Amino acid sequence: MFVDDFVQGNLPARCAVTGVPTNHYLTVKTSTASNWALLLVFLGPPGWLALLVVGFLGGTVEGVLPIDPEVQERRRRFALLGLAGGVCAVAASFVAIQTSFPVSVVASLVAFTGVALAARGLYVASRLPAIRLDGSRRWITIRGAHADFAEAVDRLRTDGLLRSGV
Repeated sequence: MFVDDFVQGNLPARCAVTGVPTNHYLTVKTSTASNWALLLVFLGPPGWLALLVVGFLGGTVEGVLPIDPEVQERRRRFALLGLAGGVCAVAASFVAIQTSFPVSVVASLVAFTGVALAARGLYVASRLPAIRLDGSRRWITIRGAHADFAEAVDRLRTDGLLRSGV
């Protein structure tokens, strides 16, 4: 999809996550820098310099995705739940350190395990489609979107309302 269509919000009025009709949009950012670039940190000072170069050369684009308000609310609740779980796990660890009872240590380990499992589940349940900007910074790819959203994008493309991709 042409990047201008993403930036201007020329997308179908269907939620990219659930496929239901919606008129609500979520502003998202994407960049050309990949997650693999973070591995440069482990190379020491030369890697840090390379990471700075990749960061400056990589472009960032901000656009909008149609997202149902229920999905946005679910993402907000998941974030609050994750924060509350983290606070509880830290509190359980603090109690375990202060009391040094074996039960407290076990409770702390159970709390951290529960938070880790909950965080993984929350991440899977609330993730948005992946948006990738190509090296030319002219085209984006949306992966992991709902089939109804993808079908609506294809319909707009065949009707000539969206520019064709590469």
